[in-house]
Amino acid sequence: MGYSSFSFKAVKKTFGLLEKKVILFDKQRLEGIKPTDLLLSILERGKQISLNNEKSRSEYIVAQILLEVKERNRDIIGLYSGENLEANKEQGLNGECDFILAKSPSSSTIETPIFCLVEAENENLMSGLGQCVAQMLGAQMINEKEGTKLSQIYGCVTTGDDWLFLKLQDNIIYTDIEKYYIDNLPLILAAFQTIVNQYI
Repeated sequence: MGYSSFSFKAVKKTFGLLEKKVILFDKQRLEGIKPTDLLLSILERGKQISLNNEKSRSEYIVAQILLEVKERNRDIIGLYSGENLEANKEQGLNGECDFILAKSPSSSTIETPIFCLVEAENENLMSGLGQCVAQMLGAQMINEKEGTKLSQIYGCVTTGDDWLFLKLQDNIIYTDIEKYYIDNLPLILAAFQTIVNQYI
């Protein structure tokens, strides 16, 4: 049992979560953030290889966008890839996470996780929702154990092309009605920056 074993239905039932579908970020008010030339160049180069599997999309799309977010917030957040988030093994809140943003920019270990990202399998966003919510619960639990109670934890499930954001607050999981798409990268970056700004 671990994060990846949870379906969306199972994680809601197991932990007594309610789901609300909302607009997390007002796209009309989001000020798009222009990607750096470096990011655009890397993404363009990535198109030269086959991006037909989770690993390639992770390396050439997802990781590059998260590195851009990290670079813009160098003194605010830390970025972790493939790290274990051990919250509560008995409850299945343990295991490896695709990516985590934490409010610990210079730490070699994850401290105060604020955001969990899961790469969807088979290009199906729904397939990653349960795992993402479980990781968000794990992050929430770790913060509480450390005496850092945050009012919300954010998450995202992505195929690399499509991005779906989530927010966990108390026992409510807020699922964004809106999806974000790689062809509008400035809005994806703006959504990430809106999240980071809440922890400054």
